[in-house]
Amino acid sequence: MKRIYYFLRAFIIPLCFISLHYGNNASKVAFRDILVSLLFVLILSCLIFGILKAITKSLEKAILLSYIFFFLFFNYDNFAGVMFNSLITNQGISSTLLDHQKTRFLCAILLAIMFGILAYLLSTKKNAEESYQKFNNIFSIGMIIIVLGSLGFRSFLNSSRSSELSSDSIFPQWQQTLASEDNLIHPADQLPDIYYIILDGYGRKDVLKEYYDFDNASFLDSLANLGFGISPDSLANYKQTDLSFSSLLNMDYINWVGDQVGGQNSSYFPLYYLIDHNRVFNQLHRAGYRIDTFATGFTATEIDTANMIFRPKFYPNNYENLLIKATPLSLFWDSWLNDLHRDRIRYGLQNLAKAGNQDGPDFVFLHVFAPHPPFVFGPNGEDIDPDHPYSTFDAAEFLEFGTAEEYKTGYIDQVTYVNKEILAAIQEILQTSSVPPIIIIQGDHGPGLEFDHQNLEKSNLAERYPILYAYFIPCGKNNPILQDITPVNSFRYIFNACFNGNLPYLENRQYFSSNLTPYKLVDVTDLLREELETEKKE
Repeated sequence: MKRIYYFLRAFIIPLCFISLHYGNNASKVAFRDILVSLLFVLILSCLIFGILKAITKSLEKAILLSYIFFFLFFNYDNFAGVMFNSLITNQGISSTLLDHQKTRFLCAILLAIMFGILAYLLSTKKNAEESYQKFNNIFSIGMIIIVLGSLGFRSFLNSSRSSELSSDSIFPQWQQTLASEDNLIHPADQLPDIYYIILDGYGRKDVLKEYYDFDNASFLDSLANLGFGISPDSLANYKQTDLSFSSLLNMDYINWVGDQVGGQNSSYFPLYYLIDHNRVFNQLHRAGYRIDTFATGFTATEIDTANMIFRPKFYPNNYENLLIKATPLSLFWDSWLNDLHRDRIRYGLQNLAKAGNQDGPDFVFLHVFAPHPPFVFGPNGEDIDPDHPYSTFDAAEFLEFGTAEEYKTGYIDQVTYVNKEILAAIQEILQTSSVPPIIIIQGDHGPGLEFDHQNLEKSNLAERYPILYAYFIPCGKNNPILQDITPVNSFRYIFNACFNGNLPYLENRQYFSSNLTPYKLVDVTDLLREELETEKKE
């Protein structure tokens, strides 16, 4: 029991940091995502404590040193950031000469030397065990107070931001809504497979030409030759993935969520829930469809309610990505994270037809995290490893560590690569389908070189909102698609044209909100139209 007691004391500090890190990202991370990290830290704690106990020959010294180790380990990213800013700001060193990665290596070396010196001094010091025990107890109690205080304060802020219903309260209401809803589709013929492909950040033809000097006509012509139509005026309804997906899959604007949880609410879980438990899946399930999705590594589009989730080899989830980035593990895993990102994209694109060849009619939903950053593909699919830490940041956040030229080049290279893979996948689908399928290829939003997620005044809406929208819908020949169709009406059209639905089309509107307050939505429809009209005149 005594050994267990000492181990539990050694485990307190890493557990505190795991809890603190989870609390700071709780609005975007599910609790289940931290379980593997807890196991990893448990094993690492045993290893570190055992080594330090063998070196110091003292339980209390080993516990103290393990506290120091994990304090440095979990605060590594903060130390590296302070060092980088100090060297760049105070010493006037250009960030092009001293990049983030070199600073992080230097910081890791200095922290390792510091820890080594402390370990040596403590191992040779002859103080009584009781003095170390008192310090350890104070340190651990202090950390527990900090964690509980931080989590409590964050919870207080979230609850005080809105006197409206909590985000949890909309979940049972939404389940009841889905269960009580009438069948919206009434299929009469043999059910076709449906492939819905979201290319993250894929802009419209005119945007690629205007802002990136890239002519996408060859790709669009190839799609047309395969029988696709291209909507010339499609726009995203929202400026980011989480909002776009929840609206698309529920065939409605999701502005009502803000009325329920409060406009100042920062939690993304209501959106994740609406994506996991959406109207489209529910209606297609009733009609006999099997739902197939692909693992993405992105919490919003890891749809657990699918019948089958196609996965490549093991990859870290959102929380694990954040944790790796905060610790020295990022020094060794950045290249691996780029590899995992590439693997997920390649796996999805190369297994689309396979996903549709399951028993029964299939609805295959694929979210491809490209041409959105990170830019890890060359135009022919060759591996590219950026010279900065792995990150999925876009728009102004990307420019905090990358350059405009890198964004332009990387974005077009990934558009070129994705185009080739999409054409190959579509050809395979058409060749292997016994019943002509329904295929939609769309962007969830456009690129973001001139966009700021937090500031509408600094954002170029005419770059961000126009999206690619290509469609292959043989069953819709007698019901022409809307040429300015937006994602909110996408499944309304499919259900009407191919499944005898009678859903009214919604007015096309566009909305902006800060990432920090996703439900505080501003209607930018008229402002966007003005920007687009100005561009046409120029």
